[in-house]
Amino acid sequence: MVNRLKRGLSWVIALCVVSLPLAERVSAADASAPEPLVVVSVSSTDRLLGDMGDLMEATGAGDIGRLFVLMAAPYTAALERDQPAGMWATLRNADQMEAVGFLPVRDLQMLLRTLQDQLGTPRDVGDGVQELAADQPQSVFVREQNGWAFFADRKALLMDLPADPAALLGDLPEQYTLAARVHLTAVPAELREMAVQQLQLGFEEALRDQVTDDLQAELGRLAYQSQIDTMTTLMEDAEQLTIGWRIAAHEQSMQIEVALQALEGSTVARELARIEDGTPTDFGGFLHPDAAAAILMTAPALEADVQQSLAIGAMVRDQVLQGIQDDPNLSDQQRAEATRIMQELTELGEATIRAAKTDAGACLFLKPNSIAAVAGGYVSDGEQLAGIVQRLHALAQRLEPRTPGVHFNAEVYRGVTLHTTAIPLRDADAQARELLGDPMDVVIGTGATSVYLAFGQDAAEMLKAVVDGSTEQRVPPMQAFLALESILEFAVSVDDNPILRDVLNAVQQAPGGDRIGVAVLPIERGVALQLSVEQAVGAAVGQGVRLAAPLVQDLIP
Repeated sequence: MVNRLKRGLSWVIALCVVSLPLAERVSAADASAPEPLVVVSVSSTDRLLGDMGDLMEATGAGDIGRLFVLMAAPYTAALERDQPAGMWATLRNADQMEAVGFLPVRDLQMLLRTLQDQLGTPRDVGDGVQELAADQPQSVFVREQNGWAFFADRKALLMDLPADPAALLGDLPEQYTLAARVHLTAVPAELREMAVQQLQLGFEEALRDQVTDDLQAELGRLAYQSQIDTMTTLMEDAEQLTIGWRIAAHEQSMQIEVALQALEGSTVARELARIEDGTPTDFGGFLHPDAAAAILMTAPALEADVQQSLAIGAMVRDQVLQGIQDDPNLSDQQRAEATRIMQELTELGEATIRAAKTDAGACLFLKPNSIAAVAGGYVSDGEQLAGIVQRLHALAQRLEPRTPGVHFNAEVYRGVTLHTTAIPLRDADAQARELLGDPMDVVIGTGATSVYLAFGQDAAEMLKAVVDGSTEQRVPPMQAFLALESILEFAVSVDDNPILRDVLNAVQQAPGGDRIGVAVLPIERGVALQLSVEQAVGAAVGQGVRLAAPLVQDLIP
């Protein structure tokens, strides 16, 4: 096994050298140096091996990780292990790319001797350049300069090299273990225009496939046009896109981050500047520590989004009002009352939209054989909404006497008025009735500028738990998470599967948290989307793979 790992590792290193992106051949006489389109960064050998070891440890494969580090020693001995490595690629024109990789070396000849079985004996081709894998379909050229070994698929690319290639990586080695950055300003204008055209064609085709009526067609047109406008603006204003991976030791989590940064002074930069690092919210309770899943969104709305939402709301209002007028089952009095309710609801919706902010969330509580969910957010006038709902319910009972009753103003809890009902689940299957309760509790909560909806077992208590945590606080513009232990405990209660139980035991015994989280984070002139996976999730993945492996092998002939 050790020999297989050793051979595999040597081939991986050799592959990293020879698999630089190939390019269309250009004249060596063209000595211009366009801005790199892409740079790829490896923070350092020490950090990479350390983080890979931590990742293997988290998944319960620490022995393999330590063996990997041991096997890597001969192949990294010739490197400066505390310096970054990387690659840059440039576009000469719309379809010609050139790539150069670089490694920090203590002794290049030692490195080449170590890789001789994979790359063959180097051949001197002049100007300090050596050719590797000359007998292969694609050879590789290497040149050492100022303690750096540069690699490319053509000798000409190694004639004019930067004194310090690490400078091309910017802050990537400090921020991430592995990362790639695309300098979008280096993308030719014709390629950007082509991308927008392809998106527009795709949107139009999707719209044709989905349309079932005039309202849906108009709503789809507005949505797709908004996306096209957004993409067009991004193509013009975006400066760089970064994708990075790291181990955040202080948080005991693995993180993958996608960051977009806009040109200084651009429209996108001004819009993103409105997103604060710590946006105020009145609904932080949705991120309840006992929730199995949760999401919270809070950010100012752009004026264009406000206008689009108002336009969509007006179309929906007109469609509903027309439906009320055309309904033959309504009396004149009922039709007039339904029209007034719809008009008041629309006015309330418009006032909420004109506040130009998003502040809303939802969470799911899972316990053994029990489900409850709570959602809610900002509304311009919660008391007005409560009155509209009460009148709507009264109208519904006149139209259908079997409509479940609602106990309006059942309780006031910390400024939120609770309105409760219980809905029979006669037509649901037995398991759904057991999990949600039969009848299922439903609670509507209305505050001065808030509305909540809860359903499921202990719905009122879960809503109160969210209200308890909803003191004014500052949070990222968007946060969401899944709590794996709660989800697995619930799953085992529904189906006592031995694999699920073993994975649950692995999570419970592992150090660190059990959450998979997503967050939107403001950065300078941009925004980052961060995915974080806590340590116990790695243990679950590792255990699941080990348990599933024999089953997969049995399926292979």
